This record gives sequence, C-alpha cells and structure tokens, in this order.
Amino acid sequence: MIDRLNEGKRAVLTTGIRVDAGTYVEAFTERFLNADNNTAPCAAVDLVGSISSHLHDVTKSCFIDSESFTTRPSMLIWPVDGVDLILRAFHLHPMAVWPKVYRDFEGTIDGGLLDQTLDDLNDVHIVQDSNEILQINLDVPTHRQDLIGTQRYSVHAIAAWASQFSLPYQRTIFRRYPISLTGGSISK
Repeated sequence: MIDRLNEGKRAVLTTGIRVDAGTYVEAFTERFLNADNNTAPCAAVDLVGSISSHLHDVTKSCFIDSESFTTRPSMLIWPVDGVDLILRAFHLHPMAVWPKVYRDFEGTIDGGLLDQTLDDLNDVHIVQDSNEILQINLDVPTHRQDLIGTQRYSVHAIAAWASQFSLPYQRTIFRRYPISLTGGSISK
C-alpha cells in the first residue's frame, strides 16, 4: 500500500473474501500459527488455498454457478480448478485513501467517500492479485443469510441491481478489473 501511495496513487482498493469464522479460525491456527512467537507466517497462495473449505454461505452464493445466487451481487465469483477464484466486484474495500479534497461525504467509505473525493480512477490502485494483498473477512455462519437467494444468477437481475445500487465508478471497476485469488499450487 505504501509503495502505491508513494507512486502517487490516492487510494488502494481490494476485495475481501468472507469465511466462516466458526471453522476457519481453528483451521488457520492449526496450519499457520507458530505458538513460540505468536506469529502466523504464510504465503498468500497458501492462505487462499486454506479458505476453500471454509467459505461463508454468503460467499458461496456469489459463485456464478450457485443454485442459491446472492440477492446482492456486489461480487461475482468464478471458481477455477477447485481452489483458484476469479472475481468481478462493484464494491471494493479501501485499504488506504488519501483524498485530494477533504470534505464531508454522504454514504459509505467504499461508495460515497471515493466517489465524492477522488476525481480520477487512474489515481486509484485496484489490487487484482491475491499475491499483492489478500483480505479475509471472518464472519459468524448465520450473519447475512438474508443475502442468499433462491434462484440461479440472471444477467438481468445483476444489471438491475448494479444500476440501482452501484455508482458509475464502481461499474467501471467491475468492467475493467478482474481479480485473481490464487491458491491452486500450495507453496513449500
């Protein structure tokens, strides 16, 4: 993030993958925690590989082949070879924001703040590879079950949602920036 800001970028945006905290914390601890110094060193590819069997139900509903596709398609996920994922996302998480203009804003940080304080999408760095930055969101299994739909995806439903609930810059990010989470070849 610091490198991108030093290069003149005004924001660094990344996606987050929601996992089931009820199962993932224990699996993460067993696999990565060094109890001697209380650290958990791991390569990004190993971290991505470790989440596949712990994805939250809301994340699973974002998979393009889900039988119960999300009612809020802010992120679409295509599985690749069982562990790797390709994503397109409307809403990305600001990991760092350095606005050109400081002023009050309406809405959310990942919506209103960026839309109202950054003038040029070229000033924003979109993290497109999990080897650069990977964000994992721990969530309880029952959280936001209301986002899980009862049907398969429909291009019409996604477009209707995007036109109502995303901003023009977010639609541009969705079109221009595929995001890759790579976990297929576990490192040694």
